[in-house]
Amino acid sequence: MVVTIDNFFGVYLLNSVNERHKGACYIGFTVNPERRIKQHNSGKEKGGARKTDKKRPWKMVLITHGFPSKIAALRFEWAWQHPQVSTRLNHLSKRERGEKEFDYRIRILSEMLNTAPWKRLPLTVQWLNQEYNRHLDHEPPKHMPVTYGPVRARLRRHKFDGEAAADDYDTQSSEDEDESDDYDSDECVPLFQRLMQKKQPKKPTTIKNSHHKCYICKEDHSSPAHFFLGCLESTCKMFSHSKCLAHEFLRQEGTERHKLVPVQGKCPACSQVLLWGDLIRKHHGYHQQFQH
Repeated sequence: MVVTIDNFFGVYLLNSVNERHKGACYIGFTVNPERRIKQHNSGKEKGGARKTDKKRPWKMVLITHGFPSKIAALRFEWAWQHPQVSTRLNHLSKRERGEKEFDYRIRILSEMLNTAPWKRLPLTVQWLNQEYNRHLDHEPPKHMPVTYGPVRARLRRHKFDGEAAADDYDTQSSEDEDESDDYDSDECVPLFQRLMQKKQPKKPTTIKNSHHKCYICKEDHSSPAHFFLGCLESTCKMFSHSKCLAHEFLRQEGTERHKLVPVQGKCPACSQVLLWGDLIRKHHGYHQQFQH
């Protein structure tokens, strides 16, 4: 079954099946994994990356998604590509003699998922190709599911709790912003230079919402960064702005001055313990896919 996700930001791992380059790997960022692998396999003239052009064809074997923003995903991509330069990962051993590149990349990913700040994010690790499935070297935090099967980004205009967003804002633009060679072929360019090369989408103003009122702040407006989240308990009717609920969970953890993203907290209405990742996944429409 294909899992379809709104507002998709993912960092993927490619593996070359070219006989001359078999085992070569490539890490990239995308908002549309189905289209991105087609671009890589069609060559740089069709939108693929310069560094993958001569090692075609490729298989997209794994993707990590659930990042709160494009910038967060790009930072993760850069660190995964350059662990020896990253200040959070440069203590890890380099690729060992005889270690396959695929195994090395998975080893680094396993460490990243258990390293701040990524270990607090509501991420999902998804194996896309059954042939490559393997256990991660270190189990990720309990709020990060490891799943299997294809994934699809829902390419439609973003809506906030039943209200249409302004006409000039999409979850993915027609150019997909990230998909050109600027991000994929210039891996060694400092991150801030890469980000400056792209225009950020103009976001809509807040939207009055007649369906929900925030349980915490009592306001009824929403926006791309201030959307509503609802309790996962079927009998609880609590809805709260994501920012308000995050602050409440961080207050419960006693980390509101030091952290931005909570891991879990109690519903302010029914006291049900809720994982922040589950709330975000439900908002994006795929929490039910991962329930055990």
